[in-house]
Amino acid sequence: MTFSFLGQECYVNRETGHILLDGHPANFSQSLTVYDWLCDRKANATAANQFCSVNSLPGVLVSGGTLGISGDSIAPKISQNPAKFLEICHSLQGKRVSGGDLSVVIYPLPDLPVLLKFYDGDDEFPPTLSILWDVNILQFIRYETVYYLAGCLLARLRDSF
Repeated sequence: MTFSFLGQECYVNRETGHILLDGHPANFSQSLTVYDWLCDRKANATAANQFCSVNSLPGVLVSGGTLGISGDSIAPKISQNPAKFLEICHSLQGKRVSGGDLSVVIYPLPDLPVLLKFYDGDDEFPPTLSILWDVNILQFIRYETVYYLAGCLLARLRDSF
């Protein structure tokens, strides 16, 4: 079985269960994300193409603070080279959309959109990159796996710069 995972060819060996990304063994986070998407995805999972933060996903109760996933270590690189960011996102089947200073919808998995929203810095605030999730992401992967996917996505962005 072959499909795209974060812009890489993902091959799952049905006999051994091994996962290869562009011919290289997947790491733990990549494997867990792929297995969760393959095994726990709801039969009628459909992306809504409406995006929210991880703590605003339907059915998620957050008390005593906020949860967030952001790519702040990547944001300065985007600020220095927004064209490279767009090039990387294009390799992830990304499509530029309105919002923020630079926003792109990408598909880390074939049917699962994610919104990357970048705001450039100024004299008062540093640049920031936020990851926003399709409101139906929990039909595709488990809540815990959202964090694994975020880690995989941020690593892929870092490695591509």
